[in-house]
Amino acid sequence: MSRIDIIEALNDPKLLGPVLGRHPETWDTWKVFLKAVFGLPMDGRELETFQKHTGRSEPPKGRSEEVFAVVGRRGGKSFVTSLITSYIVLFEDFWTTDLAPGEKVVFPIIATDRLQARVIFNYIQGILNSNGLFKDQVVQQKIEEIELKNNVSISIRTPSFRGVRGPKYIGAALDELAFWRDQETFANPADEIIKAIRPAIVDGGILFGISSAYNRAGVFYDEYSENFGRVDTDTLIWHAGTLDMNPTFKERKIKKAVNKDAAHARAEYYSEWRDDLSSLFSSATIENNMVSGRQELRPIKGIKYFAFCDPSGGRHDSFTLAIGHKSNSGKKVVDLLREVKPGQAGFAPSEVVREFCNTVKGYGVREITADKYGAAWVQEAFRKEGIQLVYSELTASDLYLNMLPDLSNNSVELLDSKRLKVELMGLMRKTMPGGRDKVVPAPGMDSHADLANAVAGVIHMLRDEQRALIGVLGYRRRESIFD
Repeated sequence: MSRIDIIEALNDPKLLGPVLGRHPETWDTWKVFLKAVFGLPMDGRELETFQKHTGRSEPPKGRSEEVFAVVGRRGGKSFVTSLITSYIVLFEDFWTTDLAPGEKVVFPIIATDRLQARVIFNYIQGILNSNGLFKDQVVQQKIEEIELKNNVSISIRTPSFRGVRGPKYIGAALDELAFWRDQETFANPADEIIKAIRPAIVDGGILFGISSAYNRAGVFYDEYSENFGRVDTDTLIWHAGTLDMNPTFKERKIKKAVNKDAAHARAEYYSEWRDDLSSLFSSATIENNMVSGRQELRPIKGIKYFAFCDPSGGRHDSFTLAIGHKSNSGKKVVDLLREVKPGQAGFAPSEVVREFCNTVKGYGVREITADKYGAAWVQEAFRKEGIQLVYSELTASDLYLNMLPDLSNNSVELLDSKRLKVELMGLMRKTMPGGRDKVVPAPGMDSHADLANAVAGVIHMLRDEQRALIGVLGYRRRESIFD
């Protein structure tokens, strides 16, 4: 297809023009962005828009090698990502000189998960099917891949650095970069993925990362802080709120969201980096407290053990148990972890209670502390098995915050549990109005931290055994007053 620039293609009703809909003027700010990405000339008004959103006095003289756009939610990010991808694969051919006979190149779409990547992928399919000229370039359309006649494959990839190594790329679209999560470590894998992709992009290709703003951590924020406003770099940073890029969005929705949760809404819609969120535990902190290879410790006569459980009604949460003791050196030692997940064969809350009671009896425990949100039936179920259950007065958030100094001081011995590490890595500390901290799950965390909750509970009990016993007795006295 003949070489025309992306703005010419968007202004041409026979090419990309129709994909902007009946009100193409609402995309004017995005067109300035595209001119900046591809190094196209701007008029005076466009230059002002460019300066506002990049902090740079002059636009790039050529196309950018890397672009990171911090854009508010519902600002049109996914659609513009599909436009850039479609334009490159349809109208450009810079990669052809680097191809060996029969070799193919890839333009990957990588997002938080395959479902999110499919949003962009579907937009691309729509663009390719919108015009007979474009449709003729398609050899085959699969569920997660489109093959073109020019030896290009547009493909959905997962956010894993192992999954992106190998092929030659002509570009890469990295969607919602600030929110990627590795399901094994729950860390953001963006840094490793970008390091794997960069050497594979041929000359002329663009690495394009776009996301709403989140906290001041990770490669997305690092690229912003290092390159925003700089003219001596091939990396372009664009920073804009929702209404800047999408003037059709209802401002009343933003105001409503701000009234409900100002910090969250201002990040989502105004692209303000959050200062109220940070990881509660680092990977190094967790690993420093884990005893490598230790899976479980058997009970030892003469040791006083404590147990904490996080009950489940069997619908969504796991039913978890942790048993621990305090060593002679003062360390808080986790001896045993149990987790029964909903959907597991034989998962019935009453059966889990019986199993857990038999387990704690083996450690000489006759009393378990439980998460304060345990259902009313739990206490009676444990009593039937000869175990007294009392509810903690602390929330899960309080338990996590109380565990922070213990892990920071390396005064805990955790079992070597991959699942536990994943859950701990997925906890974020959020500063609430008034300065109070609360622990919340990171975006994308697909389960509650039930195992981590049980561990935090038993560590709290071990911090001061005498105090823990007084707390339990005190709770029991208060309970008897109301009976």
